[in-house]
Amino acid sequence: MSVTALPNVDWSTKIGQNSVSCPVQVICVEQDWQVTATDQNPVTSGHLTKYDSSSGYDPSIKLTNPLILSATYESTDYRVDLSRGGVIAAGGPTPQSDVPVVLSQDVSWSDPVEEYRIQITYTGNVVI
Repeated sequence: MSVTALPNVDWSTKIGQNSVSCPVQVICVEQDWQVTATDQNPVTSGHLTKYDSSSGYDPSIKLTNPLILSATYESTDYRVDLSRGGVIAAGGPTPQSDVPVVLSQDVSWSDPVEEYRIQITYTGNVVI
């Protein structure tokens, strides 16, 4: 089983609800499967966090709301709060499936204008 996502998503946000499409491709699965999305970095913990290329993450400056991932796959709606992680899609045997994942971020007036980053880890599992 192989799970592939876009390597980088450049995204400009504004106050309010923001979203961007970030499809995930699942390849060569001969059994039931599921894909989970997590943020494995304890510094970001599911929140877009200020990032500087010379000094890295600044854990003291994060967007107030966590990043939300959503997808509809085979008539099932999935929604994952990245601060907790969870299943973003599940299905049966398939040679290839494209999962239309959407990243959503609420930005509040109190969030500072900065460059933010987060790394999302997608993990594919065969369900036995």
